[in-house]
Amino acid sequence: MSDTTQDRRTFMKTAALGVAAVGGLGFIRPELAAADTSEWITVTATLTLDPNKANEAIAGLQQLVADVEANEPGVLAYICNRGVQDRNEIMFFEIYANQAAADAHGQAPHMAKFGEAAGAGGFFTAPLKIVPYEHLAGYHR
Repeated sequence: MSDTTQDRRTFMKTAALGVAAVGGLGFIRPELAAADTSEWITVTATLTLDPNKANEAIAGLQQLVADVEANEPGVLAYICNRGVQDRNEIMFFEIYANQAAADAHGQAPHMAKFGEAAGAGGFFTAPLKIVPYEHLAGYHR
């Protein structure tokens, strides 16, 4: 087997494991595979980075995600993404177990702390755009 073929196989194996560990909600929390999804609330939130504060903002966003994961069991998915075409665009994909979990998220101390740092004159240049969705159908692995 050539080195290139071996490198490709290693990369694909590593990528598959990464997807399973990071993005595969069912792999992170297997009990959700049989969960009642009728109360799930999905939210997207879009922000625009101030390019002069991008590094500080990204560090703050990474800490925020860690705080949400550690302290909010009702948040089933909280995924922060950076635009590929527009590097200043930040988009969150969030899934809450129910409305109570979504409400608790908005009131969490780490959200207030992040809001103070990111607020007026902070990390972002445009207003936060939040769009809620109700769950119709779908699956996760």
